[in-house]
Amino acid sequence: MNGRVWGAVAVGVLLALPLVGLLWMSVSPQRAGTWRRLPMISPDERLARPSFLAACTSSAECDPPLACFSDRRYDRQTCSGSDCLIDADCALGSVCRWNPVGDGTKTAMASCTFVGVREEGESCLRLPRRDEGACERGLVCADWCARRCGLWPFNSCPEGYFCAEDDPNGPVCLPTCEGRECPEGEQCVRETTPGVSVCARVHGPNCQREPCAEGLTCKVDTSPVRPGEAWMECVTPCTGEGSFASPCPGYSACLFGTCHDICSLGEEDPCAPDYICVPMHGDSGVCAWAPQLPEPVDAPRGE
Repeated sequence: MNGRVWGAVAVGVLLALPLVGLLWMSVSPQRAGTWRRLPMISPDERLARPSFLAACTSSAECDPPLACFSDRRYDRQTCSGSDCLIDADCALGSVCRWNPVGDGTKTAMASCTFVGVREEGESCLRLPRRDEGACERGLVCADWCARRCGLWPFNSCPEGYFCAEDDPNGPVCLPTCEGRECPEGEQCVRETTPGVSVCARVHGPNCQREPCAEGLTCKVDTSPVRPGEAWMECVTPCTGEGSFASPCPGYSACLFGTCHDICSLGEEDPCAPDYICVPMHGDSGVCAWAPQLPEPVDAPRGE
């Protein structure tokens, strides 16, 4: 085969790469745990459905193919559908990504989201309010910024990562520190996503190493705003809200399924270090971890 033929073959391969990417996007859901993707429908079709953008508590309240989507950007749940299918459907500077609907089923909805600054392996928000919580271009947010894997030409993951298939965006490389040494002052912290673990500076007792007492559960918080940080504590799980929850003991109340000490908003530093008094009712609140608070601008990271 002469040089011209080889050149033609090389050009053909390069031209086919975008098509391979589109093919990966179309077949990956079947490989990624059979996620059901909500279709993108026209504006007229959306308006023809009475439940469109109506508040909801479950997808049963929505007109198909809409589903009850928990949107963290606006702290609300509404009947919604996919806003895009490919990046070209989004405004300049944003990309189209699939996100779990949040109803406990393996249903995903596509939305336009920011291109941000978070690097591979850093925690991220799937639908952030600003670009600070989003991933760099070319990466997918699967709660951590990740490259694609599992299908040529995105075959393998770098050292310290594994190819996780169960994401609505398809197989992605997620971080693991199992069997590796973390930098000094950091520990290997297991995340809720199966197989994922990251090196982080731990605040509070490491309840993954020392199990909690009977009746308590180990709570772990990480933050895209402060990568490399993890907050741990043994907590009492609860149901309900505020002081009417069960079974919160003593002078405590329920917030997001966890019992917290009650605090007064009028007091100066009413909570322990690394906690803030989160308002609940009137002048009272509960002491909760503050992982989302940014570090002071004059404090170098890691110190």
